Amino acid sequence: MLLSSLVEDMLLSSLVLFGLISKLCVQYQAVIINPDKTKVLLLGTPQMLARVPKGFGVTLLSKEILPPCSAKDLGVIVDSHLSFDEHVTEVVSKCISSLCQINRVKHLFDRSTLIIIINSLVFSKLFYCLSMWASTTKKNIARLQKVQNFAARIVTGARKYDHITQY
Repeated sequence: MLLSSLVEDMLLSSLVLFGLISKLCVQYQAVIINPDKTKVLLLGTPQMLARVPKGFGVTLLSKEILPPCSAKDLGVIVDSHLSFDEHVTEVVSKCISSLCQINRVKHLFDRSTLIIIINSLVFSKLFYCLSMWASTTKKNIARLQKVQNFAARIVTGARKYDHITQY
């Protein structure tokens, strides 16, 4: 019962906040929020989000905004449970793609050049906003570790099934 009350209070306060923002936009006309580009992301546990009424939306400047399951902000995909599964999937995909391309031409570069290329094309993606999504699941950490191991195999010349910890 207390959880339901908390969810209702949060939803009510968000509606009041968006009402105030809407009035300020109309009143001062200096700061205009584009409702087509505005997203409302509800964060919480699956149990809390299950209590949110179906079709819940917020009206901003006479436009209904429905909350999505995830939203991208500054290159980081934030989902409603803060698990960062979508973000890790996208980062791993981009890094593996870059590593496959590097792997095809690795014979053209010496080791120090390979390290520079991998640092700039792969690890820059891994390290971007790392502290924000560092509390992700062990499954996601394992996927990111596989990317790092692939990069290490390219630099060291190890084969696919060799243990990388010995290098």
